[in-house]
Amino acid sequence: MRAKTGLKKLAEYSDTIIPIPNDNLLQLVPNYPILKCFKIMDEVLVRSIREVVNLINNCGLINIDFADVRKIFEKSGKYPSGLIGITETLGNDLIQKSKLAIHNPLLKPNTKEVDRCLVSVSSDHKLSLSSVDKIVSTISHEVPDHAKIKFGANMDPNLDTKTRIMVLGKGPISPFVRTAVDSENAIPFE
Repeated sequence: MRAKTGLKKLAEYSDTIIPIPNDNLLQLVPNYPILKCFKIMDEVLVRSIREVVNLINNCGLINIDFADVRKIFEKSGKYPSGLIGITETLGNDLIQKSKLAIHNPLLKPNTKEVDRCLVSVSSDHKLSLSSVDKIVSTISHEVPDHAKIKFGANMDPNLDTKTRIMVLGKGPISPFVRTAVDSENAIPFE
């Protein structure tokens, strides 16, 4: 109850909340030690924040800037929700990894509710146009036809032969955020 109250209060002042339910982590790594599970969650959060900051700060070949990210994270409506997904691939499984990025297993978002989407593709200088097209096409098939999609491409020599795919989305409402915002009762903080 306190978590719901805290989430409701947070929703009043936040543009976007992306809750990561512990139950989803439990389904992915049920037999890991608890400290290792929390370390995984910490790493996911740190990496997500780092990638968003890099997206804003670095000028890409096809640029996504602060204004683009702001449109995704800006509060619109009653529920401050969105999605983020990041994955890396060695190039031979672009379709599967693209789907994994948009269908983040830690969030399990309803991608049919996405109305805005940013797709960032980073790789070394050998990144092909057909690879970027395959990634963006795959993600565009996972969201509604009316969804606005913008993509960016960034050259990162540190990735060597890997391709990093990051997806930011607006529209899918977390059931936890919806329940908290719609709840009538509140427990005051002590």
